[in-house]
Amino acid sequence: MFKEFSNLKAKRVGSFLSLNIILSTTLALFIFGMCGLLIIQANRLGMLIKENAELQVFLEHDLPKNQLEDLKKLLLQQNFILKANGSSESSLKFISKEEAAKEFVEDTKENFQELLGFNPLRDAFVVKIRPEFFGSKKLANIRANLESKKGIYEVSYVEDLMTLINKNINMIGFILLLFGFFILLTVVVLVDNTLRIALFSQRMLIRSMQLVGATDTFIQKPFLIQALIQGSLSGLIASILLSAFLKYIQIQIPDLILLYESEKLFLLLFSLVIMGGVTSLLSTYRAVRKYLSMSLDDLY
Repeated sequence: MFKEFSNLKAKRVGSFLSLNIILSTTLALFIFGMCGLLIIQANRLGMLIKENAELQVFLEHDLPKNQLEDLKKLLLQQNFILKANGSSESSLKFISKEEAAKEFVEDTKENFQELLGFNPLRDAFVVKIRPEFFGSKKLANIRANLESKKGIYEVSYVEDLMTLINKNINMIGFILLLFGFFILLTVVVLVDNTLRIALFSQRMLIRSMQLVGATDTFIQKPFLIQALIQGSLSGLIASILLSAFLKYIQIQIPDLILLYESEKLFLLLFSLVIMGGVTSLLSTYRAVRKYLSMSLDDLY
């Protein structure tokens, strides 16, 4: 008899409103996934902005080649220099004063050397820094440290702009995290309410099984299994939809590939499946426990 009731219960739970539950949960998880994708890509954009920040290290006039090489080695040894593809070489560029003068003339269309009779510009190294050193105090320390080295005349960067960029990136990150928390809370509440409404129609079946002597564990098991399957399936569908959406956006805007981080995206997609299963499981457990402890009058 218990087996017959279990089969009847599993069948009814599996068929009643299952499509509505999956659709609602999928939509909620897709919205959460979109928010997560936005946070990942915004963080990547901030990192790209920081990675392209540059310091200009101006040198003393007429330094010999061996001293230039020594300064280059010195800069490459610094812990703040960005390492691209495992090397610091691509993050450091030497610009001679002749190259700087040529660029200036091309930009301004004015030959200042003819007017002055000499080239007042300086040789310089242009250095890209690691994102974690993108801060006012750290940049100031880097400048003070480098300017104390022999052969270095001045270290220059757009201080106000870097401070503004850093401030805006931190503010945007905080707002997105706050928005993500709100979306997460909304998803949990939506999934919980959807499952509670669906299980409301099962309350009399739960009581009927109690009356024939079924244990709480025996009654809960089919509900929990069904919830885990529906929630995980919803997470899987949401992951597929999110992947398809991301692929479509990348086709429309190819430059977005720069914001693509496969490891974090995979983690996000996997978390949708886990989140769908766990949220549905916990919500179903709470609802079933509620109906198991209700009196007959309350059930009606």
